[in-house]
Amino acid sequence: MSVVYKMAEAADVFDVMKLYQKSSTALGLDRLFADSKKLQKLMSSPDSLWFLTKQGSEVVALVSVLLDREQRMGKITHLFVDSEVPDALEILRVSLRRVLAEIEKIVQGIDLVYTTTLSVSMDMQEITLLEGFKIMGVFPNALGADSNKLNGLTVYYFKDVLEKKRAADFRLHPSLKAFFEISQRQVSLPPLEVFRSAIETHPQSEYGELPSLEIIQAPAFVETKFQQLKSRHSQVVNFYPFYTPNTLITDPKQEIEIYVKINTD
Repeated sequence: MSVVYKMAEAADVFDVMKLYQKSSTALGLDRLFADSKKLQKLMSSPDSLWFLTKQGSEVVALVSVLLDREQRMGKITHLFVDSEVPDALEILRVSLRRVLAEIEKIVQGIDLVYTTTLSVSMDMQEITLLEGFKIMGVFPNALGADSNKLNGLTVYYFKDVLEKKRAADFRLHPSLKAFFEISQRQVSLPPLEVFRSAIETHPQSEYGELPSLEIIQAPAFVETKFQQLKSRHSQVVNFYPFYTPNTLITDPKQEIEIYVKINTD
């Protein structure tokens, strides 16, 4: 039977909905796949890519990726395969491999693609590891796909990204050394010099003067600004997976924005 790999089109929406119903890898109940108009709009968005694998006339696998061009990265949001077809997981693995090659070709300047078990099951993450993704984080208490297991982050770095774009002109704080060594083993990073003295600093002239920072404790205002980041499909918001911030630390020009959740309980 012939196998075709293709970018999904709006007309494929019902085939995608059918695949969702047949997929044992889908997570729980996702209402998106019960609303053809909403799903079709998302499939047509320039901020996401949907890739299909077809055997004959049947769609048997799906990989969807949410893009954040500003941050030069993508997040895999759906990873489905028809559990009834022979060698289903191998089909999905090959589909993922082709998708990564296609993304590198069509998305200018992309650095990485990642998954989390908040949107992709642990079994699916294991497939990403077979295709070169690296384990880069663990979230023990997150509500995710596998509520009784650790939730994690896996990352695929495109060619030469770590060698050419990674900042290395700094020294590592001693408290972070053990965490760095875990990442170092995963992606074969070169060693970093450790910052030894509590009072040792780089010359201020290297970085310029730090502007004054102010704390804004205005929950509704902060939540609105945070939602604006979400509306821009900025993947920065995905690094706040467990809470909605209620406080903002910023400078007068708002060139620095640090979102914080302060609990008063």
